[in-house]
Amino acid sequence: MDSDGQKNENKSIFSGGLSCQELKVKELATFLLGPSVDNSDVHDGVVQWFSELVESMKESNENSLYQQYRDDGKFLDAEKSLIVPRLLLILRECALSHRWTEVLKILHAVVREPNGTFFALWKVGLHLLYLEPDGNSALISQLVNQLKYLNELKYKDIVLEYVFYLLDTGDKQEAKQAIQNIPRLHGNKPVQKRKQYIEMLLIGYTGLIWYVEWLDNRYKLEAQDRLNAQGIASDPMSSNREFLMKMCAQRAIYHFSKLEREPGVWDIFITKHVQLLEYIEELEQAQRILKTYVEKNPENPNAHKYLYFFRVRNGANAEEEIRLLKTIADCVDSDPLVLRLCSLLQKDSQFSAVPYLFKLLDYPCWQLELSPWKMLADTLQSTFINRMASDEEMEIIRECWKVRQSWWPVFHFTSHHVGLKCDPNGSELDFHKAVVASIMCGEDNHFIIETLKKLDSEHVQELYRIQAKKKTFNLT
Repeated sequence: MDSDGQKNENKSIFSGGLSCQELKVKELATFLLGPSVDNSDVHDGVVQWFSELVESMKESNENSLYQQYRDDGKFLDAEKSLIVPRLLLILRECALSHRWTEVLKILHAVVREPNGTFFALWKVGLHLLYLEPDGNSALISQLVNQLKYLNELKYKDIVLEYVFYLLDTGDKQEAKQAIQNIPRLHGNKPVQKRKQYIEMLLIGYTGLIWYVEWLDNRYKLEAQDRLNAQGIASDPMSSNREFLMKMCAQRAIYHFSKLEREPGVWDIFITKHVQLLEYIEELEQAQRILKTYVEKNPENPNAHKYLYFFRVRNGANAEEEIRLLKTIADCVDSDPLVLRLCSLLQKDSQFSAVPYLFKLLDYPCWQLELSPWKMLADTLQSTFINRMASDEEMEIIRECWKVRQSWWPVFHFTSHHVGLKCDPNGSELDFHKAVVASIMCGEDNHFIIETLKKLDSEHVQELYRIQAKKKTFNLT
């Protein structure tokens, strides 16, 4: 058949005229409805269903991918089945619009043409089953066992996703069995990056399963200790619980340690690894692992946070804590830990916290939070109102305000912003913001004018004092 004839035949399929593919449709229909159904009835039923499905897709979205591919000459010239590629397009749109009944019908149709469709069957099929995991566990297990042996799919990818599902549903024993039954390949064949990554994930999740076992035994041991304290009879297994905990911890550590030198973001495994090392009191090894993780992931803020929290738990002094917090602030200047940094800096040199507070308040998530506004207001008031600011301090403030004077007044200091936080601290928040606005913007700011109408007399007098003092220095 020439190209033009092929296109005309394809267009007749999209318009609902499937007679040119009668055998294909009959085969499709037989699979959907079973071989025992009369062929003519089967044919008519499936043709009607497919036509209605196509029409519904056209009616629901005239600019859908289905419509786009309908007129795509390159796609129509492809030497693929005339039915399956279109079913996959409809499958995608039905899945995105959560039309699960149609999705299930299309999956049953697609499975008869496996070439090039395994990935869709795997991802969409599992998602359908995940919608009701309690009633579909047997079906999911059966589907995984079938997919594992398809050449077009990667065996370990499928097992790894199955392990995710089992851990999510709390079936740790089945997860352990699934991950331990993966055949081990021997030899030193070169490994592609994707395969290497999957290998490392499987190792990490094997360690995670042993960690869950350790955690489960720890909770049971703690529960038994509480019962013992109440004079309730001891669990016969309690004497072995500590031994089981140590065994599970050692196995988890063994697997986690294999990730130590591997590049990658292993946050979920690193935290558990360190927790277990602290449990067995290997603090030096835990610190070494965290420092290595920071070196390999310098732009990952979590890597710096893990090291910070570990050092705080294990006796870091104020100087070390400040150094670690500054590193975190350099990575994410909107992180809540920046407040902790500012509080520590204020104890040492109050003014040094100012640049961090300005950066923090650049973000909408901090716009209505009392703590950073109070810190900034107190620092500015102490520096400019209660004493004479040094030249260095004046220069720092000028640099901070230079990049904000064009947008902070609209972002923070308009009449609309007065009373936005409707809680007991709302008026206090407005007062501290008004202090900052008085120093940085001047007395004619609309936020200050509206705030003065709502504050008590003491706060009003304080703002007037700040405005009078502001005239003695210039930030511009």
